[in-house]
Amino acid sequence: AVAINPAAAGATHSLSMAVNPRGGGTTTPAVGSHVYDENEVVNISATPAVGFEFVNWSGDVADPNAASTSVTMGSDKTVTANFIPIEYTLTIVSEHGIVAKNPDQATYHYGDVVQLTATPADGFAFTNWTGDLTSSTNPASITISGNHSVTANYMESSGVVLLDGSV
Repeated sequence: AVAINPAAAGATHSLSMAVNPRGGGTTTPAVGSHVYDENEVVNISATPAVGFEFVNWSGDVADPNAASTSVTMGSDKTVTANFIPIEYTLTIVSEHGIVAKNPDQATYHYGDVVQLTATPADGFAFTNWTGDLTSSTNPASITISGNHSVTANYMESSGVVLLDGSV
């Protein structure tokens, strides 16, 4: 009988994948720990979640600024895909009154809800919202999903005074 001896296993290393912040995106291979052979070149990629953008990789990667790059497994490695929320603007047009935003800030993130309250100038009455918000309700809310522009529309007041009928 001839003994069959399996080939000696080569060295392996662990690749730990992570994302920052949690929920900012996904990686390939997936977040977690993966085992690869000594000196194996592993292709990795980062995909941002909706409302986020890829910034860079932390850790020993070939190109830290590329969403798709590689890692050479000469030792155990930990790499993190870093993402940041995209900043969106909300532009308000209001010719015959003012509009208050709540919260009132220069930029917003995906999914933020902003309440808009129109206050007409003297001699005008609010009629409706147009643009990325279509409503005749005041106040009204818009959910941020990109850069938005909203116009508050007004009409001149007629000057009619309604009386309740009492003298």
